[in-house]
Amino acid sequence: MNVNKKHLMVDRRQFLQLSSAAALSVGLDKIRLPRTPRGSYTVGVGHDTEGYAATLRAIQASEGWNPAGINGKRVIIKPNLVQPETADSGVTTDPEVVRAIVDMALAANAAEIWIVETSLTGAFFQECGYGYFDGYDPRVSLVDLNGLPYGMAPVPGGMAYSAIALPIALFDENAYVVSVAKMKVHNLTMASLSMKNMYGFPPIEFYTAPPRLGRYAMHNRSVNESTVDLNLARQPDFAVVDGIWALEGMGPWGGVPRRMDLVMAGANALAVDYVCLMAMGIPSMRVPHLLYATISGLGPAGLADINIQGDGFNPAAFEIPLSLPTASPPQANPFTFNPQAGEGTVISCAVNMPCQMMIEVVEAQPFSPDLPRVRLLRDWGAQDAGIITIPWDGRTDNGDIAPPATYGVRVAARGYLAQNVIFSFGWAQVVNPNT
Repeated sequence: MNVNKKHLMVDRRQFLQLSSAAALSVGLDKIRLPRTPRGSYTVGVGHDTEGYAATLRAIQASEGWNPAGINGKRVIIKPNLVQPETADSGVTTDPEVVRAIVDMALAANAAEIWIVETSLTGAFFQECGYGYFDGYDPRVSLVDLNGLPYGMAPVPGGMAYSAIALPIALFDENAYVVSVAKMKVHNLTMASLSMKNMYGFPPIEFYTAPPRLGRYAMHNRSVNESTVDLNLARQPDFAVVDGIWALEGMGPWGGVPRRMDLVMAGANALAVDYVCLMAMGIPSMRVPHLLYATISGLGPAGLADINIQGDGFNPAAFEIPLSLPTASPPQANPFTFNPQAGEGTVISCAVNMPCQMMIEVVEAQPFSPDLPRVRLLRDWGAQDAGIITIPWDGRTDNGDIAPPATYGVRVAARGYLAQNVIFSFGWAQVVNPNT
């Protein structure tokens, strides 16, 4: 597997940032993130009982909707239709929010408008109330992503992947991608918003990890890191989050709907998500993929860098799932080493709470959902909060020196209250200059 080392390595300062993100109990509030000029990003807020009106207000306030940039383009709108449920469940995107975007794209003279989604059994357009888009306008189509051709998209600076399978249509020069997410909590990522909504684009069959259905091969690397990788591969051109009916509790689909009458919108998905967290009353440091996205250069470092315009709102205090442990992406120091010459490396990561933990070295190809084990560095066992270091001598479980390659380093952690397993992912490179 050919992986650019520069895309996988972080410096010591960045590692400490990532470690601090995991180790909430060891001074996370003191973390120093890369800063962008204050006010570099604008997020619009629409407050209305009607999704259509709230969306128009939010988009207009955002100042990021550029009709000239949409003229003649194919606008690809990605709502969250993960379950066959209506919007008042708090689970799926309100079709009236999407209709407002469709109308604005039509007014901007878009050549085509695709409303896209998929599931294992096809897209739930009818069940989620999207049937009226059939015949809405000749330029508007409901498109099941299962029917689109895919290609391997490179992930510059990828955390868990060097390339990800995505619809080729996303990379057409005339494509304008709009993520239209639902404002909801998530039992693995704490929040599911516009960046996480990009998880719906990769082909399900490509990333299925039996016996579980869905894109669990991506979860098995790291749901937080792969969310960042998807946005590194293809950032949405515009982001909207439907919070007319939001979801709290045990999301992303087993929670309790909460009426918010809010829509957030902006040209930067990370900025929109930070403002959504403010509305939900969730500290941004509880959502690792947003921190990783900031470090990866995908947007602002927090609310101080964002102009919030439009309607006012009162932040809520969402009920959130039981906290899972968070393990920072493991780092190998040195990244490249030669076991044939007696060299080794040290794997470092951090965890934010007492938990059960396992660390292993795996084969990790971007085109395969499987992660064959190369070396078990640490079996499941109790771990206190803090930074963990463990050596790897470059050998496999059977004692042989691992062939030259770039290997994945996978950390698995589970809490004592919430039993879901959460993963983090890093890399190490074995070389042999003589081969």
